[in-house]
Amino acid sequence: MDIDIRLVVSIGALFASIIGAAAIARYQISSLLEQLNELKRALSVIDSRLDRNDQTTSTMENRVSILAGMMSPDTLEKRFRELTSLGKDIEYLKDKLK
Repeated sequence: MDIDIRLVVSIGALFASIIGAAAIARYQISSLLEQLNELKRALSVIDSRLDRNDQTTSTMENRVSILAGMMSPDTLEKRFRELTSLGKDIEYLKDKLK
């Protein structure tokens, strides 16, 4: 097999292009890894905010549920009867003291 200058130059150019492609690929991979880390940080922040919102929503739902129970017609009617009964007892005691 004859090895001439053209073959050596061709092989050299092939190695140079392979080395250049590897350098470009390495740069692109490192850039993609940086972007991935930024996205992970952003996702972590969003996840934390979502957790806080879920917790706040749950607290508000519990509060609304408690208030709804306190203001239900049955509860209000029961309290009104108790207040009426207490009012009658007070009137009776006032009359008894006179």
